[in-house]
Amino acid sequence: MSGFGFHTGSQVVTASGATWVAPASQDCLDAVFEIETDEMAPDCFPRFFFTQALGLFGPGFLVARIGVEVAGYALLGRHAEGRDAELYSVVVGARWRGRGAGEALTRACIEVAQCWTCDAVRLSVSPGNAVARRLYETVGFERCGFEPQYYGAGEDRVLMRLALSAEGA
Repeated sequence: MSGFGFHTGSQVVTASGATWVAPASQDCLDAVFEIETDEMAPDCFPRFFFTQALGLFGPGFLVARIGVEVAGYALLGRHAEGRDAELYSVVVGARWRGRGAGEALTRACIEVAQCWTCDAVRLSVSPGNAVARRLYETVGFERCGFEPQYYGAGEDRVLMRLALSAEGA
């Protein structure tokens, strides 16, 4: 563990200042969907996806709260092949940016991957998203590739990886 948070049973709970991160629950899904539609439109997930994500991602579906309000969410999954985790999404609402929610979510996902005994965490990020790339580099991710048209024409991605163990290095 990185010392960022603490592990209790199957839950990872972390704190970064006043930002708290915990596994998502049914009662936060409306707020998660509101953040998704505000920040990701027109390419947002439908509402039912987040209900399904509770079961599919388990402790890899995390929410950040500032006070009692949901400030953002992250989705982390395990690869069926190999021992890597994939950080699929970190989304923070516009009014919460710059307050540590993105970093708290990212670090909590790393802790979940460590609890899963993964060797590494991988992600892809838009080349134009300098804020996200800087965040990922701050917590230790390194660029490991570039994929043109990852999501289709004009949707290139920078591939990044964070080794979690000597075996994953």
